[in-house]
Amino acid sequence: MVRARDHGTGKLKSYGVFMFGLTATGKSTWSCHQLGLDDSQGEGTWVSQDDIVILKRDGSALGTELGST
Repeated sequence: MVRARDHGTGKLKSYGVFMFGLTATGKSTWSCHQLGLDDSQGEGTWVSQDDIVILKRDGSALGTELGST
């Protein structure tokens, strides 16, 4: 999850992010990077799933870990 302040409205918005790629290409590293977001303002990144994810036809996803976000 990424929570960032909307440039236009100034409100915090949360975004779900899927990262796809081959093994050892930096997916987990970038998932945990704070990307210059301001944690004192409630912005940041949170990993809720870092394993196998199954995408369903309806746009939902199933994971092998229990995410807390």
